[in-house]
Order: sequence, then C-alpha cells, then structure tokens
Amino acid sequence: MVEEMNSLQLIEQGHIASEQGKVTQARAAYKKALDVDPNNFDAAFFIGSTYASQGNMKMATTYFRRATEIDPSVP
Repeated sequence: MVEEMNSLQLIEQGHIASEQGKVTQARAAYKKALDVDPNNFDAAFFIGSTYASQGNMKMATTYFRRATEIDPSVP
C-alpha cells in the first residue's frame, strides 16, 4: 500500500521541482500540500510565489492573501 504524502513532504517535493526550474510541477506539489492541509501558510505562500515568478500577479495575490489569512502575524 502506498502511503499518502503529508504536506511537509509535498512542499519539499515542490522545492525540488522549483530548484530544477519545473515551476508547473512545483505549483502542483504545493497545491496538493494545501489540499492535504488547508491551513498550511507555506503551501499557500509558495503557490503565490510560483505564479509571481511567471508574471501572473493576479493569481499570486490570491494565494498571498490566502497565506496572510492563514497566519495574519506574517507581514
């Protein structure tokens, strides 16, 4: 039986893909992490970062806002 990945593992998977320049794969991993843990600040932030890196500021802003809703203490 294949064990489902937790959000931290998925974020790490996203980081690896991002470091390899695979932004779409990175975003997919971060989105899975957010699906697993809807209150994961890092997942929301990194999704926003992938959109920002591709110039899609509308979607980046959506996810950056979500991250600040998850943890308002982060500036």
